[in-house]
Amino acid sequence: MNKKLRPLAFVSLGLLVLALLGPIVIAAFGAEELHDESISRIGTTQPPFLQIRLVLDVAAGDCDCDDMALVRPSGEPGRTEVLHVQHAVLLDERDLTSATVVTNLAGGDFNIEISFTKGGSLRFAEITRKNIGKRLALVIGGQLYCAPRVLAEILNGKAVITGRFSQQEAASLATKITDSIPVK
Repeated sequence: MNKKLRPLAFVSLGLLVLALLGPIVIAAFGAEELHDESISRIGTTQPPFLQIRLVLDVAAGDCDCDDMALVRPSGEPGRTEVLHVQHAVLLDERDLTSATVVTNLAGGDFNIEISFTKGGSLRFAEITRKNIGKRLALVIGGQLYCAPRVLAEILNGKAVITGRFSQQEAASLATKITDSIPVK
């Protein structure tokens, strides 16, 4: 009988276990290796659709960054904000599990809560620890949708994007984020 062997992968407590219906191979890895190698986009050259990148305080000509205009909700008056967004992608859609609209009970404002994968949570904790007071750009499909300021290190794998979102704006952004997350 000619059977095709299918690799099975299990990730638990920093160990990657691969089994080909025969000997079991166990390899230890760090968070960087998990992100870069185990979850890489095999067979594709497409850039990530959703990117979280650092906003820099210097102009695009003086850094490895792009000048990006913040997308405004349709019909919103005001000056366009242009930010200097670093090229390096810190996190992408593979690091997220969900995005939902939540209400701030104190003020009644609408916010967006983003949940991260285990690996994404570890990287996000490190990113927020190193960048307190700085802004992180949320780029979806090449457009800058928001750039919230990091107020503290976030260890629980959930980030809340606050702002003066209407319910419709929050729902629209949460949907854009959710739609970018790969189906698992």
